[in-house]
Amino acid sequence: MEKMLAEGRNPFEQSNREEFYEFYSMTMASPPWLPRPVLDHMAEDYISSREALAKIFNDFHDDPRMEPRLSEFDKPVLLLWGGEDQLLHVRSVETWQAGIDHLQVTVWDGVGHMPMIEIPEKSASRYRQFLNQ
Repeated sequence: MEKMLAEGRNPFEQSNREEFYEFYSMTMASPPWLPRPVLDHMAEDYISSREALAKIFNDFHDDPRMEPRLSEFDKPVLLLWGGEDQLLHVRSVETWQAGIDHLQVTVWDGVGHMPMIEIPEKSASRYRQFLNQ
């Protein structure tokens, strides 16, 4: 993602399927196999949502107000992170840990930005464990 940003490209603004496939490959360390028609449908969905996704991305990266507001969380929070996340580096976990007192963190090695897709059983199991506490 840093390379794309250095080139002046927002990775969340896909204009065509090839750009989506490049983005999709960054979201997971080991993406599950999907039939090409499913990927094509996902690509069209992302392309049609490009303006909204770009706004979310820009708001997230341009607005420094999130970090000071983390302390406002007064309930337990579960943070699931992939150690191979190419969109938000795993070092970002430290910011969340410093800001939220009741934070529980699970980082999985060999997993990318979307653990709920890459390792759905483990993600769901961890989430159920959190809810049952």
